[in-house]
Amino acid sequence: MFPLRILQRDVKSEVEQIAGILDPGTVTGTPAYLPALTARGFEVEPTGPVDAMVMMAEIGALISNDTIRAALTAAHRRIRPGGMLVFDVLDGESVLTASLPLRGLVEEASLLCGHSSDVRTDEQVYELDLRTWRLMGDQVVSQSAETRLIRYFLPRELRLLLSVCGFTQLGAEPFTDPALAWFRLVWASRT
Repeated sequence: MFPLRILQRDVKSEVEQIAGILDPGTVTGTPAYLPALTARGFEVEPTGPVDAMVMMAEIGALISNDTIRAALTAAHRRIRPGGMLVFDVLDGESVLTASLPLRGLVEEASLLCGHSSDVRTDEQVYELDLRTWRLMGDQVVSQSAETRLIRYFLPRELRLLLSVCGFTQLGAEPFTDPALAWFRLVWASRT
């Protein structure tokens, strides 16, 4: 796996924020977390309906409307009527109005990370080119490069996709962690 700094940080604030949405008084069962949903081609057979499903870093990795609808439809099959779907998306309004630098460098004790990015409005994706170098003293012991495409969503479009797939959006809010300023936590009820 690519050694990203963000993967090594404390995610307690995101977990607490999600827990606040999935109020224990309204969710009577165990939430399902299916990160392999996309990897399995959305052919996940439910073992029974669940009260809630959390899909983090899933929807944005799907670029086409067809694959996004397939993922939401698979979630719809798994969640009981009235159940909750919670997920994160890259917020289009934040991406399109950002004044943040499109290049950067982060240095930690033994890891150097560099990135450049581009907003591709014709495809509605944020392209992120990442490079890392793992250091031991003044020697580079390993390096890697990766390009990620992340789909961004405008609010109206997201509500429409959810509606077409049998969900009603109940809310969306920014994450409390400033490092995730461009992302929104979204929750929807299965109709």
